[in-house]
Amino acid sequence: MYDETAFTIRADCCTRRRFLKSALGLSAVMLLGACRTAPTPSAPAATLAPAAAPAPTQAPASKPTVVAAPVQEPKPSEPTEWVVGMNEEPPAVDPNFGTTTSAAGGLIFLHIYNPLYDFEALPDGSGFRPKPMLAESYKLINDTTWEFKLRRGVKFHNADEFTAEDAKYSFDDYIGEKTLRTTVKNAVERVEIVDPYTIRIMTRGIQAGLLSTAGAASMAPKKARSEVGPEAFNQRPIGTGPYRLIEWTKG
Repeated sequence: MYDETAFTIRADCCTRRRFLKSALGLSAVMLLGACRTAPTPSAPAATLAPAAAPAPTQAPASKPTVVAAPVQEPKPSEPTEWVVGMNEEPPAVDPNFGTTTSAAGGLIFLHIYNPLYDFEALPDGSGFRPKPMLAESYKLINDTTWEFKLRRGVKFHNADEFTAEDAKYSFDDYIGEKTLRTTVKNAVERVEIVDPYTIRIMTRGIQAGLLSTAGAASMAPKKARSEVGPEAFNQRPIGTGPYRLIEWTKG
């Protein structure tokens, strides 16, 4: 197959009617046409058409558009203020001050102070079991002597460490003449310090329920309370409990 140039040259030769003279020329033309076959593209067809954009610059059509999420302020993990309703105002927030006790005061003490022992419900609901708090353990030396090992490293709200001195001071106050804790006074005769983290409680006869009476009494700091006195301490009490009293507005 010849290209357009070859066909044009052949037609022009025929119109001149130089058959004899052009025979040799026609052969030459045909030979030339044979030599000049349809030019093979020197590059693939794709190079004759407009070149496509290089692959690295082509954005994949299926790739989603990334949109930055709006920045949100972090939310507090828990409320910064709790409002709790009570059916009455406690007469005092010192565990052994005033003229009377109340259920409301007892609830406040549970949050400000800790006892040597507490009680927790059994999983099956069948009763309660002792739970060590400021004491790690106890043992009976004899029928009327209980030895308590105190937990080390416990701090009062003012950063003073809880020791046997604070435990003895608290029990001495509970068994004093002006005590409001008659259950403790009736059960405990005296308290002795064995070492900075060990005390012994001597009871008035056999006291099988000592953990729920004397053992559950709130512990106060000897130094802080004795320096200011019970009345002033009642306004700004200090304990080892999970909450610290900042302000008490009565009424």
